[in-house]
Amino acid sequence: MLYPWPTAELMPMRWNLASSSLLPTSLCLCLQLCFAGASTRATAQQPAPPAAGPSPQSQNETPTALPFVTLQWPKDKATAIATIGGKHLTLQALIDHLDERHFPGLRKAFDEPQRAEIHRYLTSDLIAVWVRHFADLHALRAEAESRKVDTGKAEATCAAALKSAFESWLQGYVDNLREQGHPTELSQQRVNRLLADFQLRQGLACEVQGWLDLMEPDTYTNAQLGDFYKDYPRYFGGRLKFAHILIQHRDPGTGILLTEQKRAAALARLSEVQARVRAEGADFAEIARLFSEDNRTAPHGGLLEGVHRFDEGLPAALCRTAWSLADGETSDVVESQYGLHVVHRIECDQRQFFILTEGALPTVRLVMRRAMQENLLFGARERYRVELKL
Repeated sequence: MLYPWPTAELMPMRWNLASSSLLPTSLCLCLQLCFAGASTRATAQQPAPPAAGPSPQSQNETPTALPFVTLQWPKDKATAIATIGGKHLTLQALIDHLDERHFPGLRKAFDEPQRAEIHRYLTSDLIAVWVRHFADLHALRAEAESRKVDTGKAEATCAAALKSAFESWLQGYVDNLREQGHPTELSQQRVNRLLADFQLRQGLACEVQGWLDLMEPDTYTNAQLGDFYKDYPRYFGGRLKFAHILIQHRDPGTGILLTEQKRAAALARLSEVQARVRAEGADFAEIARLFSEDNRTAPHGGLLEGVHRFDEGLPAALCRTAWSLADGETSDVVESQYGLHVVHRIECDQRQFFILTEGALPTVRLVMRRAMQENLLFGARERYRVELKL
């Protein structure tokens, strides 16, 4: 793997709910703070298994044709799932990392052909998310190395983010149990199962957020907070109206990249969209109705309203792009975990006005840190030429 963690940092950690302390154990558990704008939702039932793709094929069977890129273990374990700085990250590197840091025993389970439920991860809605976070993690490590950041506290920042994230998730889980009339008392064994599932799904997001916290700490002075507010007053109370056109080059069910042939068709469709958008007198809303593959917004001309700067319901790339445009301006192609977008900003509405007082500084601090961490992550992706291949 590129930029491996020092051996001392590979000691698995888990959060003990009873003592609220961090203790070494055989179960590696870290945080989830999704930076792409999606949130983890708690349910009253035990966590459902990952959305399963088709059963893995035996060596004597012909693989079922699927619309997206499919990898098989162990045949494709040396296949590149992403590149960073021109170097390949392989499927085996990803599985090894998950095994070492987040879910001990995963690699051994993959080596057992009869473990169909494990092999289905490669065609589930987990694999594309894992790949994205794994690539981000390597980009951030490279950025830390270039900045000569002291990485000795990386384990602590990941652990602290875990504690905050899992505590929040678990509270939502218990609240849902209560609302549905189920018992809310959880045994340590049940909490451990919840935690293990949380770790499997969200462990890589844990590390990404931990490294962001390490590299962009909350050390802003009041003067810096005041300057940030003056530079970005519309982040506080502003709401954006914009439209977008989505062309899917990823499978809408799993988020995995479509096959090469289907991606080529998507790119041809995107080229036609771009040509129409650039044409004099183009009607963006009409083009969205004709071409956008976002079924929710396409009938309304791709319209999205009331979007704040860090809207949790939308991909960060989409919000970031829309807020960077001037009213009436249209973007170049923007990629998110859902596909390829063209964004047209309509207007910004500032119905609420935020007054900078001493009591408002904590809010400014939260927004400033989120903005700076987002800049750090997107900047690292660009500098190290992150390319996802799954």
